[in-house]
Amino acid sequence: MSSTTTAFSSPAAASSAPAGWYHDPLGLPQVRWWNGMMWTNEVQQPRPEVQVSSKYATPMVGRP
Repeated sequence: MSSTTTAFSSPAAASSAPAGWYHDPLGLPQVRWWNGMMWTNEVQQPRPEVQVSSKYATPMVGRP
């Protein structure tokens, strides 16, 4: 996985969400890797074998 990170944060950081694939907080039709502390630049197209965690919400950045 890439060690570079994106410049945005998420409420997932405040909730200590575990590392995993989550819906992209930018609202793009992809999943993005949350490393447990911040979003990475690692993205993938959603696939049935990649389970996206639904326990933690990842609202789109810039939305109230």
